[in-house]
Amino acid sequence: MFGGYAAYHLGNYALAVLMYMMLARLLLSFFFAEESRQVIWVATRQLTQPFIAAVRVITPGFVIPKALPFIAIFWLALARLLFWILMADAGLAPSLSGVAPAPG
Repeated sequence: MFGGYAAYHLGNYALAVLMYMMLARLLLSFFFAEESRQVIWVATRQLTQPFIAAVRVITPGFVIPKALPFIAIFWLALARLLFWILMADAGLAPSLSGVAPAPG
């Protein structure tokens, strides 16, 4: 199903879901107040809060809390890039060089 690259695809998928959830939190923060009880806002905050807490630990204290989703998206994008590099180096990621050209 994954062409022998299940570990790569599942890891990349997990990081992508977290990154897009963080992007959703960032975008929703422009429309909802922090204390809003809207279901989409509460669910997004609850799903992303553990990663925001981890980012807060490694972020300098002068950074405002509203900027943490930006920083979290940066760290997740970097994690996806490093994950791909490590998996490709180990031969566990698919490459485009083995793809045959389309007939025609």
